[in-house]
Amino acid sequence: MKRPFIWRRPVKAIRPDGVALCGRDSKEFDVACDSTVVSIGYVPIPLAAASKHVHIVGDANAVGNLRTVIWRAWDVCIKI
Repeated sequence: MKRPFIWRRPVKAIRPDGVALCGRDSKEFDVACDSTVVSIGYVPIPLAAASKHVHIVGDANAVGNLRTVIWRAWDVCIKI
């Protein structure tokens, strides 16, 4: 059985028999399913550009975990 792959569609509702999605024309449509996988991500957009006195750390620099934030902060501190 072929299953649809739907991406970049806002989820309006998750129901026991499927999900309601918002189409490109802003009309809601239903997709019948047993399970749903929702993935959320973003592109980092820092408030200021990196320069001599501005150092970007954390998710503003790159999406990561606590370890990557600490390592990036350590690298910035060493360079200062």
